[in-house]
Amino acid sequence: MEIKINPNLIDLPTLDYRAMEDVQGELKILDKENYERLRNTLVEQGQLAPFFIWIDPGTDKRMIVDGHQRKRLFTLEKVTPVERPYILIPGANINEAKKALLAISSQYGRITQEGFDKFTFDFPKDWLNENIHFDELSKAFADQEKENKKLVQFNASEPEYVAKHEVVVECKDEADQQIIYNLITEKGYKCRILTL
Repeated sequence: MEIKINPNLIDLPTLDYRAMEDVQGELKILDKENYERLRNTLVEQGQLAPFFIWIDPGTDKRMIVDGHQRKRLFTLEKVTPVERPYILIPGANINEAKKALLAISSQYGRITQEGFDKFTFDFPKDWLNENIHFDELSKAFADQEKENKKLVQFNASEPEYVAKHEVVVECKDEADQQIIYNLITEKGYKCRILTL
């Protein structure tokens, strides 16, 4: 399988990914669904970022600080070309390399569902499902699904169920909030007001 390399990475040094050794161990797992997402992204967009490599001064081994999942996929898929761009991470010992791995892998900003939805509003949902995964959003989605199931009420006289739907309206002030509340309740709908 051939995976193209981002042209902006061409001036970086390269290393055969098969010679890169793992630092991460079991820190992260790559399940089947995320393997497919990663594969889809690499096939569609190519390798967008270099590997981050630390060289062990005692053994001269090239250790992956960041790029473990790509290397796993490259190895399983026998990706060509084998020479891949990398950036060298400094460090006198393995613990400094592991600290660099944690710093690179940490998500200091938190992705919210609202922020994600606004950022990706014009992306096809199928593309997002097939290519993108954030643990926190997946957990939030699963929690929302559980909540939605609680909102579904079964009517004893009918085999069908009645689902409740929630609409969130943000108002700039209490006067607008009252107007919206009145409009909704006049139509016969139940309405809750939450002030954040």
